[in-house]
Amino acid sequence: MSLEKQLNMETTNQNPAVVPPQTPSAPFPVKNQQIQKLIEFMTTLKPQTKLLIGIAATMLTIIVALLLFLPKRNAPVAVLPTVPPVSTVSASLTPRETSEFAKTDAFRQFDTDVVNFQNDNNTVDVSETLLSFPLLDMQVNFDK
Repeated sequence: MSLEKQLNMETTNQNPAVVPPQTPSAPFPVKNQQIQKLIEFMTTLKPQTKLLIGIAATMLTIIVALLLFLPKRNAPVAVLPTVPPVSTVSASLTPRETSEFAKTDAFRQFDTDVVNFQNDNNTVDVSETLLSFPLLDMQVNFDK
């Protein structure tokens, strides 16, 4: 008989209610095959590689946490001075009394000169017949 069987028999003979522990294949039972492969891969790594992976995972977690939980800084808004609205004067339809300057002979002469200039501009023909494009013969044949 092997030594292990003898130890099991001795412990069961001393206390029949105690069941000897069974050694599991992994530290904890794993149901998913991919997770089992990952655990086996991680146990075969060198300690330096495990340390580098741990540091990288920690740094990545810190960066994500900072991006998520820090308040976003908005650009400061420049406070521009506001200009009070300018009141506009509406033209009234009531006739106004002319000023003293409008009653002078020089102002009346200027007023008649403006009216004459407007009439001259309205009667002048501004189309230049000498500057028009020449008529082109569009039926050009090079065959003779």
